[in-house]
Amino acid sequence: MSLDLMLGFNNKQEASKYGVQLGFRNDSSYPDHVLQLGLLNTSDHEFKGVQTGFMNGVEKMYGLQAGFSNFAAKKGVGVQLGIINGGEHSRGFQLGGFNLVTESYAGFQMGAVNYAQEASGVQAGLVNYVKEEMNGLQMGALNLAPDEFNGVQIGVICHAGKGNYMQLGLLTFRGGDRPWYNRVSPLVGFSSNEEKEKK
Repeated sequence: MSLDLMLGFNNKQEASKYGVQLGFRNDSSYPDHVLQLGLLNTSDHEFKGVQTGFMNGVEKMYGLQAGFSNFAAKKGVGVQLGIINGGEHSRGFQLGGFNLVTESYAGFQMGAVNYAQEASGVQAGLVNYVKEEMNGLQMGALNLAPDEFNGVQIGVICHAGKGNYMQLGLLTFRGGDRPWYNRVSPLVGFSSNEEKEKK
């Protein structure tokens, strides 16, 4: 096992297994544990460790990213703390201004705007939006799960499509095959999707 300490303006290393990079720009292909501290931290391979800087980007991340912008391009498992957090498939905790997951998310998103294609867990923020299926809890001013939602929505405006859920909000909207008078209500809304149970 080897341990490297790299100090400099542009640090790039591909040979060692464990290391620390401190510099303006850090680029790592370490297969194991790394600590990167710099303005721009990147890795085009699997990254296990901590990235702290202005912009942090990896192919696959297992660990912690903290900075203005944090991205795990294909897979992220762990914690992202920043103004913009994102990735394709993520599991863990995102805390930031904008949390954006283009495919599936499992865990806790907390920010001004939280978005996922599919999600399981908790979204807490001003705007919470899941494009396809959401299983869990949405808490915010505007909660949107227009396709399928199973869980609880709490906020000012709550909108969900088909599924099994309860809504608590100033205005609640429900989609699916319902009569028009059962699509909107103040304070409390709920849905029981019998078709899903039959599948």
